[in-house]
Amino acid sequence: MSAEDFAAMLDKAGLLGVVTKYQDHCLVRSASAAVAGVGIGIGIGTFIGTMAGAHGEISGNTLAEQLKTGFGRTMHESLRRGYAVGRSFGIAGAAFVATECSIEKWRARHDVFNAVFAGITAGAAMGAWNARAAAAPAVARAVAMNAAQFAALALAFELGSDAFAAFKAKHAA
Repeated sequence: MSAEDFAAMLDKAGLLGVVTKYQDHCLVRSASAAVAGVGIGIGIGTFIGTMAGAHGEISGNTLAEQLKTGFGRTMHESLRRGYAVGRSFGIAGAAFVATECSIEKWRARHDVFNAVFAGITAGAAMGAWNARAAAAPAVARAVAMNAAQFAALALAFELGSDAFAAFKAKHAA
């Protein structure tokens, strides 16, 4: 089903206005980014955990005991990493989208600067939170590095999505 077909189905059911109305709310956009971030983070974390849990000495006398121990350790590490990475991606996504949406409403325009400012703000907040137990110079360094990284990533995504939209519009006709 294409996006146009889905929009036509929503319009026929009388839901297109409702979806469009609530899509403009920062809280809804932030919550959807959090859910997407958690989902992506769980997938990435589970993959990383599978690789991390596959190493080490496997105890057990028989092959069945060794497989049971290895599988249990791998599953435990996968779930632990999936939860941790999913939580981080969800928080980062929600913070970024809430900040970008608020800046967009405040500036009353949609451009690349909203994403960059949101990246700086969300990155600085995440850096400060992650380095909260460190000394002041380490916190300042973490804030600066995370702000720069988030802003660069937001800029790359924003420019990439704009270029893709222009390419799609050019080749659609």
